[in-house]
Amino acid sequence: MTDKSLEFLKSKPADKDFHCSRIMFCLRNGKVEIGPENTSESHIEWFGREGWLTDENAEQFLSENIRGFFLPKENKLYAYRGVGFQFDEKVLPELSDKIEDFKKCFNLNDETEIHLGPKDSPINGREYPRRYAGRIKELMAEFRVELMGSPQNAQTMAVAAALGCFEEKSAPQILEELLALPKEERLKKEKAVLKNSFGRGHGSVGDQIHFTFSVENLPRAATLFLCLPEYLEHLQQSLRRAKASRGFYLPEAIKNSALAEKVRTSLNRTFDFYSRACAAGIPEEDARFPLSLYTKTNITTTGNARELCHISSMARQQSVPGIARAVADEMVGQASKVTPYLFEDFGFNYEILSWYPSSQLFASTNSTITRLVKSHEKNGSAAVLLNWMSSFEPTPEMLEKSVGEKDEAELSNLKHLHFEFLVAMSLTCFHQATRQRTWNHSVESIYDAAEDALLHPEERMVLPPSIKNSGFVSEYKEIHLSLLKLYKELTEQGIAKSEAVGVLPHSLKIYDWIHVNGWNAIHSIGKRTCTEAQWEIRLIARKISEEIKKAVPAFRKWAEPQCITYGKCPEIKDCGYYRKNRN
Repeated sequence: MTDKSLEFLKSKPADKDFHCSRIMFCLRNGKVEIGPENTSESHIEWFGREGWLTDENAEQFLSENIRGFFLPKENKLYAYRGVGFQFDEKVLPELSDKIEDFKKCFNLNDETEIHLGPKDSPINGREYPRRYAGRIKELMAEFRVELMGSPQNAQTMAVAAALGCFEEKSAPQILEELLALPKEERLKKEKAVLKNSFGRGHGSVGDQIHFTFSVENLPRAATLFLCLPEYLEHLQQSLRRAKASRGFYLPEAIKNSALAEKVRTSLNRTFDFYSRACAAGIPEEDARFPLSLYTKTNITTTGNARELCHISSMARQQSVPGIARAVADEMVGQASKVTPYLFEDFGFNYEILSWYPSSQLFASTNSTITRLVKSHEKNGSAAVLLNWMSSFEPTPEMLEKSVGEKDEAELSNLKHLHFEFLVAMSLTCFHQATRQRTWNHSVESIYDAAEDALLHPEERMVLPPSIKNSGFVSEYKEIHLSLLKLYKELTEQGIAKSEAVGVLPHSLKIYDWIHVNGWNAIHSIGKRTCTEAQWEIRLIARKISEEIKKAVPAFRKWAEPQCITYGKCPEIKDCGYYRKNRN
């Protein structure tokens, strides 16, 4: 090579000992290439000798291919790319995808440390960023579950509460007596009580004990699954916080398929679109729509034992993604360590008919909703009022007393007004809507939606206004369509739909059959029509509000943004709507 700009990358006499102590590698064309051992060569000298690197392609080759080295004595692997020793947000995901190959090539173990950037800096007078990425066992974990909290002596508490229903003694007195027993005797009694209470369908015994979990690096397909039951509670990290450096999840079936590289390229493209669109001024909440359901985020979930049994049972369905099953198993597994018999299958504590039914996004099909969609999809409205009913006609005076005077007795009466809507929304929006736990949801099967989208791709695409009016619109549509086709290709190659589903984009339109009661017409609609709400769910909430006002004129004053209900704005940014309305 004669390119003088790369001279600083060539080996120097002072480098000999260090170079001989390491083993070089290059991730080239999807394959891990290993350099010679005990050599003083630099990477570019090795690449040149192999014929991979020339004066003509040097800059492109170094920018496109990850290179680095392994230090056997230190059990550390370093990776970087570019003309120099840089790393970008894609280096770690690409490295992680090939970690099994690296383990075989270098005989790495779970304790091997992964570092990004050079071992030392500055080099040749230039400072380079460096970052410790973690040990292999941490990087290989697809997600991390931590049981953040549960009551001390949780299982014993549940048993004491159950016994308190039948004994003169109070639950605290019974708890004290149970804790005084020898451990084996106490556990034997706890198991017998749980078997004959919780295990016979008395779900309130399981309701006494709550568990809070933190789950990191979980793909959105799995967080969507967790959010389906109405009695689990969540704080979901916004998809706007998704970064390419976190990578995306791929099930083994896809990793081992002929389409693996195509999937990686396609999903990396969505991150690239997201980054460029945001840099160009597209709001993050809109740029995220093409991201796939295998994009990783974090979630905090709290639930009682009854609902954890429910989510565990739901996860057993074959149509549920394997990663959702894995996280449900891990959550119940960690809870079982502190409550060994609370999650044992005694029969009725795992009876499907005993749980409040959850919407089933990952059902293999939902024929009732499919028929409902076919009947109303040409309406074109964001929310179609299917029906409303009540045994009484609400009056303006009743609403004034309920809301204006904050009369909770009258507010409770509003729960007996019923409004049914069929709502079309993106998967992005559904992730918010399904966490509105006071709404009742019955959602279209995502597999039914995908099948219809393959036949009517444009009609099944949600296009944010900021994208529609930008130079990104063609690329956005192309990404949406390409991910739908990729889903089809994967299933045609024999990949189960439950594993292929994660490549679908958040821009996919899905139908949600929602029940809203009269109280929600004020409370949740008030929150979702606020200017601080995300644009799509705000549009839907406004349409629901309009339909409710038409059906029941008494709501005209109160089915409004939340500041009207409260008489003041609870948000940090006050748009002044309630003051304008008052005037």
